[in-house]
Amino acid sequence: MKNRLIILLFATFLMADDNNLTLENSTTQLDNNTTKIEIPSNPNPKVYEALGNVVYDNVAYISKLQELPRYSKNIEKIQTYVSDVNETKEIGYGIENGSSSVTKGEYLTLIRALSKRNDDFKREIVSSYKSSMTYKDNEFFSQMINSGLIDTLKYKSEIMNYYLDNVTQVETAGVIKGFLDENEL
Repeated sequence: MKNRLIILLFATFLMADDNNLTLENSTTQLDNNTTKIEIPSNPNPKVYEALGNVVYDNVAYISKLQELPRYSKNIEKIQTYVSDVNETKEIGYGIENGSSSVTKGEYLTLIRALSKRNDDFKREIVSSYKSSMTYKDNEFFSQMINSGLIDTLKYKSEIMNYYLDNVTQVETAGVIKGFLDENEL
């Protein structure tokens, strides 16, 4: 479980395709609720990496939200965000190799803006996760905890309590399966 968490934390979405960065083929479906993000061949830009890595590492998870029916109204917002992240990442690479006309200060401003948008998506997911428990929407609950955008360790006891209260309706997969396996050991 620890190794899987570490891989998920450091995973990003990039797959190189003729120097154009895309999300194509960047994920592998494990089961109905869990997605494993493949480790890319290109690391994130080193310029402001502490802030940039959070944005770059979460973009694949945010992109996957488009596949959820409840996020269909946000598809344009998600796609715009993904595009902005791709463009900013390219700028970061350009700054590293000296080919960008964008300054480090301007890049930092872009990364900060993306970081705020990333945080907005994460807050929205946590809110959706909490409302899924309130309204006993078990399928949506599973989708939210397996989105990769929730700190499942932070909410572990809450997740497990909800699961135990609804054990016959909640699918034992992904995060819950990991927690159950961890408890068995």
